[in-house]
Amino acid sequence: MASLVLAWGWLKRNWKTVLLGVFTLGIGLLVGKAFKKGMDFLDPELAEAEKAQRVAQELEDAERVKAAKKRAELLIELEVEHKDLLKQLTDEQRSRVEVLKDNPDELNAYLLSVGKEIRG
Repeated sequence: MASLVLAWGWLKRNWKTVLLGVFTLGIGLLVGKAFKKGMDFLDPELAEAEKAQRVAQELEDAERVKAAKKRAELLIELEVEHKDLLKQLTDEQRSRVEVLKDNPDELNAYLLSVGKEIRG
């Protein structure tokens, strides 16, 4: 009986602490239960919208990768064409220089015009 009186005295002095502990435990259990259900308390329409958004984002990412590959292929093709064109122009220009080799004034004028063409 004496221990019961001591426990009652302690409870009277510390009732706020006990109440706070019970309250905190209750909130913790509610939050745990909500997360354990897998967020079933969310609106199903929101969950479907999120799923649709993820699918759309995945499709967009796939298209972006596809476009980047196509761009890289086109750049390679253009570089090859450009190199071929420069080689062709260089061959034509060298043959023209060989023809104009005996006439320094015309050769100088031709080389200046080539320089202007290159600079744009």
